[in-house]
Amino acid sequence: MKSLGVLWLIVFISLMGFGVTAVPFPLVAEQMGASNFWKTFGGAGVFSLFQLVATPLWGRWSDALGRKPILLLSSAGSVLAYLWLAYADTLTSLIVARAFGGIMPRILSAAFAYATDVTDVKNRARGLGIVASAFGVGFAVGPPLGGFLGTGAGGVPSLHWPALASAGLSVLALLGTAFLLKESLAP
Repeated sequence: MKSLGVLWLIVFISLMGFGVTAVPFPLVAEQMGASNFWKTFGGAGVFSLFQLVATPLWGRWSDALGRKPILLLSSAGSVLAYLWLAYADTLTSLIVARAFGGIMPRILSAAFAYATDVTDVKNRARGLGIVASAFGVGFAVGPPLGGFLGTGAGGVPSLHWPALASAGLSVLALLGTAFLLKESLAP
């Protein structure tokens, strides 16, 4: 059960990081001249579309290589994607950074697979519920924090501090995965 607690923290941190950038994104995109479509679809929509395409591939690699390497790669990729987002200075760069974040292996699918690996059939629903609760709590905590961090000097919306905070959270998830989580998939 210790591994599920560590996994909960990793998923919580990861989803909180995603939520932190959700609130300021459309405001920053608008400042960069985005149309209404790109203001609404450019952030979560682009991320989700690329995630939809990439997740089956990462799931297959998770089955072949193990859960921990994919969780590590996910966290490292998220750090890079958030750093890119923090310093994006054009609308195109902003949207491509979100696409890159979506392409990187998502922590949630590997986390559910990990929870399935470490629980027996009797406790599987409980284990999956623990991971799902981290998703919900992390995504509930992130947007208010993003609203606070995304208000720049003079009330001008900014993604700089929310994205840097998300990158920092992803570093924490990376360290937690590296040092506190064992591989769950048998060789």
